[in-house]
Amino acid sequence: MSKSDSTKKTDELAAAVTTLRAALEGAADGVVSTDEQGRVTSWNRKFLNIWGLPEELVASRDIQKIRGLIAQQLKDPGRYLSRIAEIEASKEKSFDLLELVDGRLVERYSEVISAGRKDAGRVWSFRIVAEHQHSDLVARRLAAIVDNSEDAIIGKDLNSIVTSWNKGAERIFGYSAEEMIGTSITRLIPLERQAEEEEILSRIKRGDRYDHFDAIRVTKDGRQLHVSLTISPIKDANGYVVGASKIARDITERKLAEKALAEAQKMEAIGQLAGGVAHDFNNLLSVISGHSELLARLSTPDERRQDSIKEIRRAIELAAASIEQLLAFSRRQILEPKLLDLNAVVADAETLMRRLIGEDVHLTTSLQADLSPVRADLAQLNQVILNLAVNGRDAMPRGGILILETCEVEVGTADVKAYPEIMPGRYVLLSVTDTGCGMTPEVQARIFEPFFTTKSEGKGTGLGLSVALGIIRQSGGYLDVESKPGEGTRFKIYLPAVQEPAEGPQSAQRTRADPVGGGETVLLVEDEDMVRNVTMLLLESLGYRVLKAANGKQAMRLFETSSEKIDLLMTDVVMPDMTGQDVAEALLARDPSLTVIFQSGYTDDVMVRQGIWDAQVAFLKKPFSREVLSQKVREVLDRPHSH
Repeated sequence: MSKSDSTKKTDELAAAVTTLRAALEGAADGVVSTDEQGRVTSWNRKFLNIWGLPEELVASRDIQKIRGLIAQQLKDPGRYLSRIAEIEASKEKSFDLLELVDGRLVERYSEVISAGRKDAGRVWSFRIVAEHQHSDLVARRLAAIVDNSEDAIIGKDLNSIVTSWNKGAERIFGYSAEEMIGTSITRLIPLERQAEEEEILSRIKRGDRYDHFDAIRVTKDGRQLHVSLTISPIKDANGYVVGASKIARDITERKLAEKALAEAQKMEAIGQLAGGVAHDFNNLLSVISGHSELLARLSTPDERRQDSIKEIRRAIELAAASIEQLLAFSRRQILEPKLLDLNAVVADAETLMRRLIGEDVHLTTSLQADLSPVRADLAQLNQVILNLAVNGRDAMPRGGILILETCEVEVGTADVKAYPEIMPGRYVLLSVTDTGCGMTPEVQARIFEPFFTTKSEGKGTGLGLSVALGIIRQSGGYLDVESKPGEGTRFKIYLPAVQEPAEGPQSAQRTRADPVGGGETVLLVEDEDMVRNVTMLLLESLGYRVLKAANGKQAMRLFETSSEKIDLLMTDVVMPDMTGQDVAEALLARDPSLTVIFQSGYTDDVMVRQGIWDAQVAFLKKPFSREVLSQKVREVLDRPHSH
């Protein structure tokens, strides 16, 4: 070869090397090559940038040091170095290897490719594939979020066939993904609401969206849930609707709470009306009762006249009992709560219950020993028990079994979720169960409504259960019912357990009939003219001197200007301007020895509602008889006082 040819060849080789070097530097991949001894022979800038390597290290041509620095940046250095050793020992022409480059939020991955060369070692090519790997990572994270959502997230096609079903859906509806995917979503929808799904689909096909749509859905075990649905169309790459995604949130607890609040507000409104009516009627009955008693004392002992007066008084008693039911329902009756042994209460009521239910109903009791006492009004609690017993009897016209059971139970937070009105704690439970006809869900939903009854005309007022509910609630308890048609009914009364000994039976006080006064002075405060006048006449007939006032201000003036000592204040509780309690507090501040009797048909006064009685005050419930008035006044005046 001539010198010129040799020079030409050298120039061509140099030009080729320059071209290759330029191509290597412009490559998108990071490239490094090694000779047959494993020493680095060439590299490009991209290779240095990918791994963050100093050029002087690569220039040292020590491939082991370079691999060591690369391995330090990887998630699993040992796996990477082991894989490299396997490749070098093999006869593979190429391979792929994905590794984590760093631990940043956007994870970077590298793909390593090696091409074997017969006489010049290997060429290593590094390509960043972060975008593909990041998209995959985002998809996996989104799938994890969907799967772990507390809400049910469901996909379906345009034929209502379920295509996806997350763990939230499994928890809420009870079906596993295997049970639901590939089946119709309509298995969750009650039959009477199937048309709802068709309407949803028709709107979804138009591209519409539902936001927070309230619906009823059925669980695997048959329970009906209130759910809030958000439904959106699923579109393909061309914008065509191909399905729908549903997000379902269980709002059953919220709906139950809303229903309980609405029911409480309705009952409160009816209760206020009933309480106001009862107050007015008790005042009228007080007038009728008082004058009938005065008339009986003044009349000649004519038998027919006395019989008429007795009928008037009997009608007053019946009217007063009906009004007492209204007050019990509205929770405005006056209670005298005591610590009671519920077993003793049931045992005492058993004789009367047997007479009420008749011979064709078998009464049995199962009473747990050593119950904690409860705090309740004995007369009102008896009324509840007898009312439930009569209801049970009426549900068994052909006879049956009536069972009364007591036990002590612990009400936990899970029970409170189901029954928001009851508080967690220890309760004494009284169950009244009958084997009668039972109730449909529709009837059961209304049994505590005032004046609702399924009995024929003249056989029930529809107040019995609403009254029982009012009494139990006023005692701090809860009344629940379980019933199915043909399977009987069970009423459950929960009363808070009290950690104090129950009071023993009270011996009846012996008082002489119609004890009379000895000329003591009574300050009578009553805003109703007719009630004030008849009460004054009754007091005077019993031997008392009476000063009467129509309101609190008049009472204060009479007290200040009276030339004689006032021995007893007898005041209505509910009055305009100054309440009876206001009057009593003002006068007791002037004369602590003053004795007080409150009178009312009902009261919203906190002192009376809560049963908090001072030792110096007593109470008369309207309408009251002359006999009751005489005994109460004498009892209060004869009570010893400490000064």
